[in-house]
Amino acid sequence: MRITKRTLAALRTTNPKGVRVYDTDLRGFAVRVMPDGSKHFEVRYGGRKNRRRLTVGRLGVLTLDEGRAKAREILAAAELGGDPASARRKARELPTVGAWVREYRARIEGRLKSAKAIGRFLKRAEKRWGARGLDTVTRGDVEALIRKIGEEHRTAANRTLTTLRSCFEAAVRDGLIGTNPAAGVRPFEENPPRARVLTNDELSFLLAAVLEEPDPHARAAFALLIETGARLSEVLRARWEDLDLDGGLWRLPRPKSGRPQVVPLAPSMVARLRRLPHLGPFIVAGRHDEKPDVAPKPRHDLKGPWERAMSRARATAKKDERPTDFLADVHVHDLRRTFGLHVARSAGLHVASKLLRHRDVRVTEAVYAPLGIEELRAAVTKRTLPLPFKAKAKKGGR
Repeated sequence: MRITKRTLAALRTTNPKGVRVYDTDLRGFAVRVMPDGSKHFEVRYGGRKNRRRLTVGRLGVLTLDEGRAKAREILAAAELGGDPASARRKARELPTVGAWVREYRARIEGRLKSAKAIGRFLKRAEKRWGARGLDTVTRGDVEALIRKIGEEHRTAANRTLTTLRSCFEAAVRDGLIGTNPAAGVRPFEENPPRARVLTNDELSFLLAAVLEEPDPHARAAFALLIETGARLSEVLRARWEDLDLDGGLWRLPRPKSGRPQVVPLAPSMVARLRRLPHLGPFIVAGRHDEKPDVAPKPRHDLKGPWERAMSRARATAKKDERPTDFLADVHVHDLRRTFGLHVARSAGLHVASKLLRHRDVRVTEAVYAPLGIEELRAAVTKRTLPLPFKAKAKKGGR
């Protein structure tokens, strides 16, 4: 029967299983009529041994023309060697973006030190595409998300892009998707890394202000930051059990690189730590270390002590008639950069890289130990050149 709008409207059945009517114009296209009056478009393809049947859609949701067009697409795919039924089944089994993000986060939890930060970046994708199939996310979707984030925070946009690349690449390795939609997306150009370091004069004022800090554990924390170049998070999470004061060593079991590392301690730092009261497992005592019923936790930050120390240092500098930009725009992490620069100048870039525990010396060179104009001027001044050649005057010449 040639299925038209008129013949379709006239189809009826009392068969409880329904009847299937095939179209004579498009081979394989059919309408299944049910006793309740509902009608469903179907398509059949393949030979006798591998015959497949798919439901295209219901009349009312699709028109006859739309049902026929979809059936033609399925038949064309089958003619080219595909298996639309298997493809549909695989698509139904494919996880959504939200489900895959949760599985990916579970995989990296405990394996990557940055798992928590990665989870924060992936939340944007989960919120935007959570209910969509994993294979439906396109490069255009990723570009739109990164562009939206980059309107306010370029660095956050680039970190999100890097995270999405890794997440989708894991799905590619698992065979869930064929290509990585984030692979070809270009990141934003970021501002150059921060390069603020303290001068010797600024550091002396800051040290004097730190000595006036009433909290002995905050004083010890600042001393560790200044004398070892450690990161703030490493200092706040340091435990007494990680110290070998007799050997002058501090072991970092979980540094940023993920590999255990050892930091040498100067004798003055060892003496300071020996005098520091033990109020719990953490060297820099946390808020709950004196409460027996509460599990001890490391301090979240040193914001209060840092602001007090900077305020005292700037007030003293102002009385001493230092310039207005003296100790301006100084952050805690600048102490690490200052440490790296001082070590690089006194012992060389390689030693500075080792003490800062960088995997690549180029990171130390670019961010923590930049050569200022005065260092470059000194190198030019020290360079010696041979005296210019002076030709001997010929006899009788002028």
